Formats: sequence, structure tokens, C-alpha cells
Amino acid sequence: MKIILYLFTLFILSCGAIESQAPNSTIEFNVGYNSQHKFTGSFFNKQNKEFILYFADPITYKWIKFYSLNNKIIDSINLRPVCKLLGNVDGIHIISMDTIVLNNSKNNQIAVLNSKGDILKFIELNKLKNPIEGLQYSSQLSFLPYLNNDTPLNSFVIGIDFRRDSLDI
Repeated sequence: MKIILYLFTLFILSCGAIESQAPNSTIEFNVGYNSQHKFTGSFFNKQNKEFILYFADPITYKWIKFYSLNNKIIDSINLRPVCKLLGNVDGIHIISMDTIVLNNSKNNQIAVLNSKGDILKFIELNKLKNPIEGLQYSSQLSFLPYLNNDTPLNSFVIGIDFRRDSLDI
């Protein structure tokens, strides 16, 4: 499966009197599988000072592939071990090549991988919290690299959504 990224620019000058349209540019990434939008993205690699694009499929193929902006594959990671541990992966957050966070919000689990695919940390949020008996909830994970434009935060925010109370009649 190929993933195509369309880049285009439209310039409007002088209150719309003169329009100039740059030609569409197309960059094609031959990933080999279809990646859902929520499993694709980019991050800035501080070591190489370049942006890296990633395309993941933790559902069927269980791989994540990293590409440079000039369409060269940088790395790929087999996600089968972490997918077996987490079950249903519904979120991927890339902090760096050595900090890849996957989560299962239904089971409230988080796993952290390095660039080799080794599981560095596995967290079961249900064991960290003390929910009221019968209360069922799901967690949503968001990464905040900066508090504002200047202050590095490098933290995760975990939002809790109430699903139901199993004790309700």
C-alpha cells in the first residue's frame, strides 16, 4: 500500500487581483500497508536536527516505519511483542526514536519502546489508581512536549473518561 502526501501552496496577492498557484507536489511513501491517520505523524529528531515521518499499523501488520522527508526509510520496528502485551493498541506517541509510547485506552495500559522494539516499561493504570468499586473508565493519553513555546514540559497528560457504573440498576 502506498501513502501519498500532497503538498500545495496558493498565493493570493493584492486583494485577489492577482492569483499565483504553485504546482502540487507529491511525495509517495511505499510503506507496504495502509496506516490509519491516528497511527501516522511526525516528530523532530534532535540528534540529526530533522523531521521524521512515521507510519504504523499495530492492528494487522504490526510494524512502524520511519522515513526522512526525502522519502528514505530510516528504520522500522516490529510491534508484535508489544501488541501481544497490550492487545488493542489505539494510540501511538513518538517522543524520539528511543521513546515510543503505545497505549490501550480500554484496558488502561501503556507501554514504552526503544528503537529496537524492546519494551522498556509497561504500566497498568488500573493498578495505580484506586477507583470506586464498580466504576469503569477509559484513559486517553496526550503528550505535551512544551508548556508554552519556551518551557520544555515533556510530560503525558492522562484524561479519564467515565464509562459506566456496573452497580447501577
